Amino acid sequence: MHNSIPFVGRKKELSELKNHFNDALDCHGSLVLVRGEIGVGKTRLLEEFIGSIEPRVWVLTGKALQNDVRPFSPFLQIIEKHLEKIEYQPQWLVKFIEPEIFPCFANFLPKLKSNYPIEISMSGLQFEDKRVFFNAVERFLSNLVMYKPLVLFIDDVIWMDTDAQELIKYIVMRMSDRAILFLCSARLWQKDTDYQSMIDELAERRNIRIFDLTNLTEFDVETLVIKQFGDTISSQFVNWLFNITKGNPLFISEMLNICLRRNILFYEPAQKKWNIRDDYRDFPLSPTIESIIKLRLRGLNENERLIMQIGSVFGEEFSLDMLGQLHSDIPREQLLRTLNRLKAQKLLEEDNSKLKITHPLIKELLYKEIDKPERTKIHRKVSDFLKRNPETHLEEISYHLTVDLTPAEETPELCRDLLKIVKDILQRYNEQAGWRCLSCAKKIADKFSDELKIENLKIEAELSRLRWTLDRDAPSTQEIEKLIERLKISGLREESAMLYRILFYHSMNALDTDLAEKYLKNGLFLSLKSEENYWLLRAESSILQKIKGKVKEAEEEALRLVEEVDPKIAPRALWRAVYNLGTIAFSRGELKTAHEYMLKALRVAEQYNIIHWRTTSYANLGQIEMKLGQLDSGLERLKEVVKDAELSQWARQMAGSWAVFGICLLAKGEFENALKYFDDSIRKSKKIEYKRALILARLGKAETLLEIGRIDEAMAELDSVPTKELGEDWLCDIHFLKSRICLEKGDLRQSEKDIEHAHNLAEKLNTQIKIAEILTQKGIILLQKRKELDALKLLEKAKQILLQMEALSDLGSILTRFGLAWGGIKGDRIFTQGLEILFKIGAVPKIEHLLKNIEVQGFKRARNFTIKKLDKVALKQERLEITTFGGLAVKRPGALEPIAPTEWQSKKARELLVLILLLSERKGATREILASFLWPELDTQKSQNNLRVTLARLNQTLKYDYIQQESQSLSLDKAKVFVDSWQFEELFKEWGYLKQQAKQHKAERKAQEAITLYKGDFLPELYGMSIEEKQRELKGKMKQLLYWLAHRSCERLEWQEAISFARRLIALDSSNESAHRIIIRGLWQQGDRTGAIRQFERLGDSLEKEFNISPSQETVELYKKIIAAQK
Repeated sequence: MHNSIPFVGRKKELSELKNHFNDALDCHGSLVLVRGEIGVGKTRLLEEFIGSIEPRVWVLTGKALQNDVRPFSPFLQIIEKHLEKIEYQPQWLVKFIEPEIFPCFANFLPKLKSNYPIEISMSGLQFEDKRVFFNAVERFLSNLVMYKPLVLFIDDVIWMDTDAQELIKYIVMRMSDRAILFLCSARLWQKDTDYQSMIDELAERRNIRIFDLTNLTEFDVETLVIKQFGDTISSQFVNWLFNITKGNPLFISEMLNICLRRNILFYEPAQKKWNIRDDYRDFPLSPTIESIIKLRLRGLNENERLIMQIGSVFGEEFSLDMLGQLHSDIPREQLLRTLNRLKAQKLLEEDNSKLKITHPLIKELLYKEIDKPERTKIHRKVSDFLKRNPETHLEEISYHLTVDLTPAEETPELCRDLLKIVKDILQRYNEQAGWRCLSCAKKIADKFSDELKIENLKIEAELSRLRWTLDRDAPSTQEIEKLIERLKISGLREESAMLYRILFYHSMNALDTDLAEKYLKNGLFLSLKSEENYWLLRAESSILQKIKGKVKEAEEEALRLVEEVDPKIAPRALWRAVYNLGTIAFSRGELKTAHEYMLKALRVAEQYNIIHWRTTSYANLGQIEMKLGQLDSGLERLKEVVKDAELSQWARQMAGSWAVFGICLLAKGEFENALKYFDDSIRKSKKIEYKRALILARLGKAETLLEIGRIDEAMAELDSVPTKELGEDWLCDIHFLKSRICLEKGDLRQSEKDIEHAHNLAEKLNTQIKIAEILTQKGIILLQKRKELDALKLLEKAKQILLQMEALSDLGSILTRFGLAWGGIKGDRIFTQGLEILFKIGAVPKIEHLLKNIEVQGFKRARNFTIKKLDKVALKQERLEITTFGGLAVKRPGALEPIAPTEWQSKKARELLVLILLLSERKGATREILASFLWPELDTQKSQNNLRVTLARLNQTLKYDYIQQESQSLSLDKAKVFVDSWQFEELFKEWGYLKQQAKQHKAERKAQEAITLYKGDFLPELYGMSIEEKQRELKGKMKQLLYWLAHRSCERLEWQEAISFARRLIALDSSNESAHRIIIRGLWQQGDRTGAIRQFERLGDSLEKEFNISPSQETVELYKKIIAAQK
């Protein structure tokens, strides 16, 4: 309907939108909100603008609907429409929706689930992971914007629920440095606190631009009338039309429609012109948009009105099939004629076989005018219709079942129906709809308290869990304990066990391990082995034993659990057991073993899509690698963990990841950065009362302050930690740090006392790395007592422990500390040994911090060694790092983060860098070639001038001279620049050579290193540049590596590893039959026969869709073998 009149005026608004679009192309994205009264043309303006730019960009559109109960509805519309646009082609599905984020969308989008080319388990996904869904949407949009700029338009944003508002805020804030323009429309008069809070927060961060759209001017109205009817209509009519409508486009459209229907406006064929009756002013017309629309609606016949009413109740779109079933007393031919009349009246419009009411205002007025009994009747009919396809309409079913509920409808049967629905609703992250559903069921259960006693208790249990999860007036421990007693009396064992698990987690967070153990035992007693809750509690039991110091018992329980648990029933329990084995090995100092367990935990999390715990696995791998001296890889892992936490805005994860990242920075010697992360963690942990992260951050901060000589502050930080409820491992750390502080203060006696406490605890816990640190501290104390020989013996013992554990980071630290404490020539020698290790692991900031100690002590050997080494390191650290896989990222020397897109002074500067990079492999490019490529439309002189300016801007952005200029040729200085694609190709060559030499193990290491570098297509965002040949070449090499690694894993019967490599291969080549076959065989060998069969079916669908062929005979034979084996 909004397109029924010509589009006029709005030149200023279109120009401003174009400016914002150009800013977005330069990676200065923002949200543009167009506000205005009903009918002012907000949607029309944005659609016209999008139409002017569409060929150059991805356009994703969605609409927020009043009373829409589907979770994240506008965003799911956006994703679904885009997948329909690409026709669910497998090669695009895996490109835009990676296997890691597929489970987040699969529950909502059945067509995605059935068309995805890879069989992926959904068993690990939990509704508590809602914020991970935000991250999945961000990754989907990021994948799109790699290939083309993106315009995302959400209409009627005012109607979005709080979750969708939170999501759009999250997306806008995190993607404002991408080539994305967010467009939204909203009415002026609506008042919504959550909506206004979202606008205020975006405005505070300068992420939003607001247009208040006004009505058309009289000149615009005259232009509109001339465009539609020609110039024969009098100016008096235009003035009359403008005065009535005030220039509101919807009102104008309605007025013109009435004039046409009443023949006030009419066409004279003989004269070939439009004319107007002289008495047009005498016709009675309504003074408002609402009244004029109501007037039109009153003119509908009975069938037309009923169809419109059904449409207003159903929602945004509805089908002919739905109308036929809900209005079955009308013959189909009559129904079609009625629909055609409604379309002719511009009350309905049809798009892709879907019908919708032409304007939201018409829908609202229709809905309000339906008599309540009739409206209720339609809602229930809609609910019955949706029940025939419940998978996609769970929230709508519950809404239409309960809206305008009458006392007569409040029946026990309805209560039971709602209970059945609510569990599935919660699995779709929709806690709000689940809460509404349960609240309605609770009202009915209270009404029939005798008949629905059991149901009432089940509802109370589920509401208690939701209150806890949503932190919505969370029930106290006493309330839950009382509820559990009532549940147990009624035989509701499973619900009781679930609540015991909640109480267990609450007690653990409060560090009350005795109470936690009591709840855990109670929960286990009530759980069955066929339930996930039983295995989760078993896993928690192992972790609790470790925390209480019963390490041997904890390890034995975890090992038993790994053997006994069925991952299809309880994948999270399997992860917890393997994770606990890793933490036990780590606490003992068995770093290699710990690393193997954490890698296994990561594989479990990836296999079963336990999304949140995949991040935890990465965090622990980072910590272990840090201890092993792999500081850079540990730092990279932990940076990803921090990024994920900040993206998801998950407070507990943010607090924990900041603390852990601070510890890694501390090990590297970046003390100021470490303090920042510790302080952030402390603030967040205090706010959310997360004691574990708070203590970890305080201990890390205390050690950092000690390292930089702020002794009193370090002691104050330790004193702020309440020791009453702490486990023995933390008490050990506190006594150790206090011993070091007291020694610095000269309090030898207290230092000895604290180190003895620490030693006793460490021996009891068998934490070998900590024992080595304690022995070193004891040795330093002995040095103060002039007992050098005894001190050296302790140091040697500590060295042997750390060498055996391969704890290089700690080894370097103890040697430098001991050397400094001893002083003289002997101290110089030991100190230098420590420096050698610190250089080896890349702890350069720590070494630079130690330089002043070298000067104070007069360590000549250490000084000469350090100066020589630092010169070499300086050359290496001056290297510019350029990442090309998965998008261009440039990192300056020593920087933790790449240059932000907003720091680039122009898009051309980025393109120039890429051109020089590509042509550097061919010994550079001339200025003429570069200029003509970047500005083909300009003459030589202008393009050369532009090149000079752009090159200067590029050098200014890089802040160093990394581009060699020889005569007229430009190239990257390879001695000063690291490029991941160059390294990838070098590793690929080495892999090929080692294979030819039959050195398979070394070849495998090179292949693993190479695929780690390949994080996506080569420079995918540079769609305007001719680099397709290079992209295909690099992708082909990656496919060779992945297939070879998958095949190697199959030979060793490492099926999960093989599946992981094959999935990555399918993400590059969705119809690669060899990769599909590896997954089919791998799933079968792991006992997942059903999954293997489904993967075969997915392969068949993929080959049929892309090439119109069937799987090969080899694959069919494997499939038949799997089928026959079951028989």
